Amino acid sequence: MYFYASPSDIDSWEDDILGDSVLYSGDSIRINIADDRQNCLYDFRAVFEDGSESTRYEVNICDLSRYIF
Repeated sequence: MYFYASPSDIDSWEDDILGDSVLYSGDSIRINIADDRQNCLYDFRAVFEDGSESTRYEVNICDLSRYIF
């Protein structure tokens, strides 16, 4: 699985957050988005092993304590 998070006002995806980590179905991981930006709205994109994708736009990370894809 690949997971991307980028500020909603950016037109491209930043690097895969998981890097070399492998996240299997049912697994969970804690991700901190601490990039010194003042932006609360982020777009999330997950690309799964079978090639399918799920994208969520304008997720407010300032009000977020948990997010499930």
